[in-house]
Formats: sequence, C-alpha cells, structure tokens
Amino acid sequence: ALAAVVGLLLGVGAMFVVEQLDDRIQSPREVEAFVGLEVVAMIPRLSTALGDSPVLLDEHATLPEFESFRGLRAELVTRLEKIQGCRVVCILSALQSEGKSTVTANLAKVLAMEGRRVLVFDADLRRPSQRKLIGATGGAGLEQYLQGKATLASVVQQSKIVGVDVLAAGEGSSGAAELAGTTRF
Repeated sequence: ALAAVVGLLLGVGAMFVVEQLDDRIQSPREVEAFVGLEVVAMIPRLSTALGDSPVLLDEHATLPEFESFRGLRAELVTRLEKIQGCRVVCILSALQSEGKSTVTANLAKVLAMEGRRVLVFDADLRRPSQRKLIGATGGAGLEQYLQGKATLASVVQQSKIVGVDVLAAGEGSSGAAELAGTTRF
C-alpha cells in the first residue's frame, strides 16, 4: 500500500515538473505573450488526403476551414481600410510545410470574391508553388525578370481565380540568393 501511495505521489510530482518545463506555445494567448504581437486569425489544419500539399478550397464550401479564411479577410480589410492605395500583406513562416502557400492562395481567393484585385507575389525562388496552385499558365517567371530577360508586365499572369494575378517564380532556381540580391528584386 505504501509503495502504491509513493508511486502515485511520484507520478503526480513528475507530471507537475513536466508541465512546468514544457515551453511549447499552445494557444493564441501564449503566442501574443511570447511574440508580443496580436494574433489576427487562427486557421485550422486543413483536412486533406494530400498530406503537406497546398490546398485551394472551393468557394462554395461551408467548411469551418473556409470560414476561417473569410474571418481573416474581414480582419485584414478592417485593419487596412484607412490605408490609401495599394496594400501589402506578407505571409511568412520560419519553416517549410507550415501552410504559407495554402494561406496565401485561399486569402487571395476570398479577397477576390469580395471584388478586390489581388496580386500574389511568390518570391520563393527555390520552391515556388503559387503558379501551379492557383492555375497560372507557364511562361516567363520572376527569375527571368530578375535576370533582365523579361519585363515586369510580361511575368505577371492571370490565374484561374477571377481578380487574382500571379507574379511567381517558374521552376525554382539554384541561384536564389543571388537573384534575391539583385537591384531589380
């Protein structure tokens, strides 16, 4: 009996220590406290059989996932409505496969659904994905513009989403760092 009580107390003590030492960020409130920035929206992990592949949601979807993109649109439009002229929204992440391409494409789609003109600028020169994801045709890409082989107007392409144009890299480049360092960039 004494061993059971001691084992139980050690187990509870170990749980308490592990909880105190766990430094993972698990909620939006913790993100705001740790980073010092406000969380604009929470996008749930998309349920897909494609694994880590970017997903362009159907505009008629009533999924909570699509509603989260509509909520993000509403928050961004509200925050940026006083800014005159063009507005730039940058989707970033520290690691690959965290959803940058999915968020970018679906945010562009819901902004265009509201009648706004959107230019998606895919500057991932190593692993570009926007051109393929939102259905822009082949042809000259960002690399050719940065190398001086194409004009800016010729590399901006229409996508399959009405109101969304794409300026994207074509196939990816091994010299991405050099291209990003050019004055044209």
